[in-house]
Amino acid sequence: MGIPIVFVASLVFLFASQRFPCTGQQIDIEARRLSDGVDSEKLREYLRRLTQAPHVAGTEEELDTAIYVRDKFLEFGLDSVKIVPYDVLLSYPDRERPNTIHILDGTGESVFSTLGYEEPLFAPEESSPRVFPTFSAYSAPGEPIGDLVYACYGRREDFQYLLSQGISAEGKIVLARYGMSFRGNIVKFAMEYGAIGVILYSDPKEYAPYGEDFVYPDSEYMPDMAVQSGTVMLANGDPTTPQWPSVPGAYRIPEAEADLPDIPVQPIGYREARILLENLAGVQAPPEWQGALNVTYRLGPGFAQPNWKVKMEVRTRNEMATVHNVIGILHGSVEPDRYVILGNHRDAWVFGAVDPSSGTASLLEIARLYGEAALEGNRPRRTLIFCSWGAEEYGLVGSLEWVEEHANVLADRAVINLNVDISVSGNRTLSPSGCPLTYQSLYTTTKSVGNPNPDEIAAGRPTVFHTWLHNFPSEDPDVPQVGNLGSGSDYAPFIHFLGIPSIDMSYIGTEEGDYALYHSLYETFHLVDYILDRGFTYMKGLTQVWIELADHYANSVLIPFDVRDYGKFLRRQAQDFSNTFETQLQEHGISLELWWSAIDNVISAADFFHGEHQGSLNLENPYEVRRFNDELMAVERVFIDSMIQSDARHLIYKPSSSDTYRGEVFGSLVDLLLAADPDWEKVKKGVSVVAHMIQSAANVLMGSLNTRGF
Repeated sequence: MGIPIVFVASLVFLFASQRFPCTGQQIDIEARRLSDGVDSEKLREYLRRLTQAPHVAGTEEELDTAIYVRDKFLEFGLDSVKIVPYDVLLSYPDRERPNTIHILDGTGESVFSTLGYEEPLFAPEESSPRVFPTFSAYSAPGEPIGDLVYACYGRREDFQYLLSQGISAEGKIVLARYGMSFRGNIVKFAMEYGAIGVILYSDPKEYAPYGEDFVYPDSEYMPDMAVQSGTVMLANGDPTTPQWPSVPGAYRIPEAEADLPDIPVQPIGYREARILLENLAGVQAPPEWQGALNVTYRLGPGFAQPNWKVKMEVRTRNEMATVHNVIGILHGSVEPDRYVILGNHRDAWVFGAVDPSSGTASLLEIARLYGEAALEGNRPRRTLIFCSWGAEEYGLVGSLEWVEEHANVLADRAVINLNVDISVSGNRTLSPSGCPLTYQSLYTTTKSVGNPNPDEIAAGRPTVFHTWLHNFPSEDPDVPQVGNLGSGSDYAPFIHFLGIPSIDMSYIGTEEGDYALYHSLYETFHLVDYILDRGFTYMKGLTQVWIELADHYANSVLIPFDVRDYGKFLRRQAQDFSNTFETQLQEHGISLELWWSAIDNVISAADFFHGEHQGSLNLENPYEVRRFNDELMAVERVFIDSMIQSDARHLIYKPSSSDTYRGEVFGSLVDLLLAADPDWEKVKKGVSVVAHMIQSAANVLMGSLNTRGF
């Protein structure tokens, strides 16, 4: 029998701790040196290469990008680099027969048909024969015929409004526009209200706000035949292997049992949506439902012309395909069994110059700088894992399968996941989301990166932090808002499934973080190089923040989590929850008293932990350092409820049930309480479980067993 791996790692840790002491000053110097080395020209070079061809997950072009990233990681000197494949269920349109929408006259003849593809406008690559026709991944195939109903943004409240006007979606085809929620939520609500099909489009009110003449390729806004493709599956991961990884020999449920939409869905351009809307019958839609197309938006159902109908012809099919993660490892010199994970996905609906290739370029540049530093003898204290995920666009498939496969090791050893889906979608401000444990590290690192915007510097905002604070002020005038983690990117499996603290960030152009050409044919190299980020200065700034964060977590002797921010966060969020639901709870005899007690205990324990306990540490004693860091790593994990059969097991925050992109604090309880007929026993149990989890966090910080009963 060989020596256990964990024992070997501990010996390495103890030996290395004595040989490689690392002071805070040394960390700052090394981080600064790495950050200063970020090269805008190299970022541009990577992005140009990554956007030469479409690279939808499961295609030859996606494998080509995996090979490119692998070869770059090897060239940069990472210790171990592997392409990790998974066979999963994906979804594709028919290249020869694009999905189309028709208006049929009273005789059943088509008087109007959509194109089924986006028209090339500018960049040569737009004419590539490898570009897929437009589609919504995991749409059911079918050819429904029916009356059309306009449902605005397709939210639950929009369908409820239609019902209040005597208009049912039952047996109808729904036209809904992007802008307020995840497309999968739109389809889910349409199905709940009985729709037989969904047509999606992007209205110029949101996506071409300065008029239809000021659009790509002259601006970042949407031309009239641009289409946002994307998945309409609400679940994450391979649909045929829920809760377990898609490894060879894995059991797969039948496709018919998978959690997938059962109605056809198809996106179209707003030039085509205009034709549908201008023929629509029914009462005029309310003012807030009116878009920017030069028509009067009506609700339907049906068309003004007698007996005219809408027909959908959707040939999207599901099939097994192989997707590829690229995993590069740079072993730590002191704590090789503690992992700092840097992640970005690589697959795109077309060229993906913004989403995700801007992030991939940043990931490559960070790998280059760390690899060069290691070759010079400057290894990070902890191990860095560089992850280039496959099939994120289909529902976080590559990352979730990898997390499921390695769940036990990651739950034990991962310090943090630093995710950048998109480096740059605009040049207004940095916009991070993260766990409360990470707030202080975000403040510290963004203060150390110079502002990429000279106008902001002239306005007295010299760093990335100052522009972030200006755009997203919080209740505390000294620090900006940090967003809550929802879903929609590859941090989700880490935080929601395993409780690994995570950060996601991007440089954005709008307050909401949206950009008009999202998931369209026109998300090209030209868009970034000429319109969004000339000189690649904003991408450089984001990359510098990312590398400084990585260094902060990879090299600080004490992991830079601060639990005091968690206590403040819990108190603030519990108060908001109480303000919203207290009357309902009291009517059913449910008290939040245990919440307040547990939160007070977390706050007291955090003050002790970061005060007296931290102050008494002997930083030269590796046992004390290890114990302190292990306790910090355990805090987020206590909020994972292993009894939940889902990849969303975190009890403090979860993806919103009305908009998966958004994080909902105490989301499981919120869902129960917003139900038409709440199950009050489940609510009572949920309140109790959350109180227990919060108290468990306090117990972890006190470093001892709760002595009740001992």
